[in-house]
Amino acid sequence: MFAIALSVAGCSGGEPNTMPDVVGKRLDIALSDVERAGFDDEVEVLGGGAFGVLDESNWTVCSQEPESGAEIAGVPRISVDRTCDTDDSMNPQATQKDEDTDEEQAATAPAKPKKKKRKPAAPVADTFVMPALVGMNLQEAQNALQDRGSFLLTET
Repeated sequence: MFAIALSVAGCSGGEPNTMPDVVGKRLDIALSDVERAGFDDEVEVLGGGAFGVLDESNWTVCSQEPESGAEIAGVPRISVDRTCDTDDSMNPQATQKDEDTDEEQAATAPAKPKKKKRKPAAPVADTFVMPALVGMNLQEAQNALQDRGSFLLTET
């Protein structure tokens, strides 16, 4: 009887769940990693644009709470974006390291030529060449299509 009580008491203790490092990973993989770490409840996802997160594989984790290796005490928070621009302005060591790296690269790298905007190709009466729109925001994509002679018709 005493052995059964000890084994039942031992089951409830368990090790605390620790937050895995998910920064820089795709959101679908990050959520899977958090679940494998033992957190089965809903994870709070911040960001995702105007329409929210529709396809988890299209988003990259930019920051996380709690930090990697910390105990998951409450609901984990993950902030996402299409691409994460790291802002280490709060971390003086990282800022100094970035400045040193930038100076070294500037000294050794040749000057990059500035990109010129391409003029739209002259439209041919019977053909339409679809421009590459992947990665553009809606306005950029509409502008690219209109530059090629394509117009959006709407009901009035």
